[in-house]
Amino acid sequence: DDHDDHDDETLTPEDVLELYDTNNDGNLSWEEFWVSWEDGQDGQDGQDEMSALMEIFNESDINMDGLLDFNELEEFIHEVGEFEEMEDSVFYDGCSVTNDPNDSHYECWMNDWLDADGNITMSDGYKMDECIELANTTWECERHDDHSGHDDHDDHDELNDGTRGYLTIHIENEGDYGFLVPSGISMFILMNDDHDDHDDHDDHAGHDDHSGHDDHDDHADHDDHDDHDDHSDSTIVSEEGETAFDYDPHSWLDPLAFFEQVKLVLNALVEQFPEGSEVFTSNANDYMLSLTLLHLDFNAAFGDSSDCTTRMVAANHNAYSYIAERYNIEFITVHGLDPEGEPSAADIVKVVEKINEKSITVLFIEEYTDPSSVSSIVDQTGVEVLYLYTMEIAPSDEGNGQSDSSDDYLSLMQKNLDSLKVGLGCTA
Repeated sequence: DDHDDHDDETLTPEDVLELYDTNNDGNLSWEEFWVSWEDGQDGQDGQDEMSALMEIFNESDINMDGLLDFNELEEFIHEVGEFEEMEDSVFYDGCSVTNDPNDSHYECWMNDWLDADGNITMSDGYKMDECIELANTTWECERHDDHSGHDDHDDHDELNDGTRGYLTIHIENEGDYGFLVPSGISMFILMNDDHDDHDDHDDHAGHDDHSGHDDHDDHADHDDHDDHDDHSDSTIVSEEGETAFDYDPHSWLDPLAFFEQVKLVLNALVEQFPEGSEVFTSNANDYMLSLTLLHLDFNAAFGDSSDCTTRMVAANHNAYSYIAERYNIEFITVHGLDPEGEPSAADIVKVVEKINEKSITVLFIEEYTDPSSVSSIVDQTGVEVLYLYTMEIAPSDEGNGQSDSSDDYLSLMQKNLDSLKVGLGCTA
């Protein structure tokens, strides 16, 4: 009811930019939207609402630059309109439970069951007493033959024995993508139904008869690829005719990426231990809210309203591409993705020249890096050495004194934020 002015007529992207684009850059940032939204809350506690709206904002931000342009605003306005229409609904954990005026039971419409136009794609709705809540947006519902579109979902009845899992990646922009999984995990690619028109997938010579992979013994050229063992975990090994590329596995350094990972862990825990669903979900919701607030702190420091004097910092290792992409920070690195490699003299000269040219005052190293390894650069440039934690190893009381065993992800990310502010010359 606090946003009744939104309901009188549908806002257009032009309206939104005119009303809320305070810096007149032609885009809408989260801060600009949230300030305007909070103004209509009359002091109400909006943490749950903020989390839900931020998820809508991030899903609408197709190019993931932290800003909504004209085209992205159209989708965002539609989704926020759907959110506001739930006046008589209870919104919790990604599910809106509404009282159907044409029926006496409640139906649970999952966000993941809706397409971009708000149409149901996976469910007709189920009676609440026929469903068991598994996680935030996951419900196990009793299947009925009269639910159109569900008769052929026989695979729903197949129980997972705990040895299988699924990872989904939705690609919006061309680029290099990878999954970081524990050793010993076998991965298989399953194409979605909307790839049926990719006929060339069926024409890949040598792929059609790989049933069970039994015929790999005949591939003599595979036996000769001894160099595969030399690749670091951050290298995608190419097949013939393809291009090898590196990827940064440190996705958890982006609070919003880690937010999504927490949801995956929650779903897995609830599936394996349903008796703990309530506790798992409550803890996960609290933690995801902390991650959202952490992101807001980073965005406040390095977003549109930032007072930082530079956008460029130096680091010994290229482990911060997720931070760089999310918060528009450029890292000049001595090493590539492999921190244990030896930089060439030319690499060091290049970094020193860049540091001096851009008047960079701080060189970041990882928590397990010996500061003496960058002493040559320090001597030539006078930079201060600070730590940026990648958290590849657990905090220890026997470390460098910068962290201890009481630290966790949130405290170390706060230290990263504070250090980045120093390195970028931020005062706020």
